[in-house]
Amino acid sequence: MMYSQLAFMIENPDKAKDRTAVSVAGVKGALKAYQAIQKDKPKGQFKSLDDLLAQQQNGTLDGAVKQSVAANCKQNVGGGK
Repeated sequence: MMYSQLAFMIENPDKAKDRTAVSVAGVKGALKAYQAIQKDKPKGQFKSLDDLLAQQQNGTLDGAVKQSVAANCKQNVGGGK
């Protein structure tokens, strides 16, 4: 995920401070790696990644990541409140 985020920031310097865009790129990169691993080891599954793949396939991944980033930012800004 981190490498995908870094690649996105290098390729899109104008969006490097957009936490949502960077996070979406990271999740998509992680899912791409997960799918590659599954081709070699189809029994190696993780429910949370399978759920994210389902969201990607039905077009709701970006919105879900955006919600997660927003919720995480609110927690961090409010000192955990």
